[in-house]
Amino acid sequence: HNPTNIDFDASGRLYVAEGVNYRGKGGRRPEGDRIVILEDSDGSGSADKVSVFVQEPALASPLGVAVLDDRILVSQPPELLAYTDKNGDGKIEEGVDGREVVLTGFGGRQHDHSLHSLTAGPNGQWYFNQGNTGAKFTDRSGKTFYMGSPYQMQDIAGHPSDDGHVWIGGFLARMNPDGTNVTILGHNFRNSYEQAVTSFGDIFQSDNDDP
Repeated sequence: HNPTNIDFDASGRLYVAEGVNYRGKGGRRPEGDRIVILEDSDGSGSADKVSVFVQEPALASPLGVAVLDDRILVSQPPELLAYTDKNGDGKIEEGVDGREVVLTGFGGRQHDHSLHSLTAGPNGQWYFNQGNTGAKFTDRSGKTFYMGSPYQMQDIAGHPSDDGHVWIGGFLARMNPDGTNVTILGHNFRNSYEQAVTSFGDIFQSDNDDP
């Protein structure tokens, strides 16, 4: 229902982030949005099995899902979440599997200009981007980043981040898988949705303008 992002696991199963609780429809699914798995179990070329990987009230129109081994990263402002399917059964069970907040402080909950999907690069690092709803987050190395915007979070616009730079608007970043050593690679974007990292480490993304 209203898919926002997809990713495949090593077995060819398709993970889909759903954004039913979006903006004015925020209360349409009170039990929270879902990450679902579509599977072609008989090799016919179309999905014949649908299962719920995770559903919880904290999920409100998540814009990204990334499957990296047994960790499933979900972009759900204000947080970047990591679910760990420890027993590999394709669902998150409380008391059995893991749920971790990797980073937090991203603006734009239930907003399409917020935290977008995460992708992995050939260097083993993770790449992610955020639209221009602003962010104030601290990586696990202890560095705080201020991403002001004329769109939201204007109060931190112009505030230097701990890396010594002043960032504004939407941005692209990379980090270690444990959330340390965030590096900003570009900024002042409006709403670039997802980046592609080549085997050489080059990064491609699109953006849009308004007006």
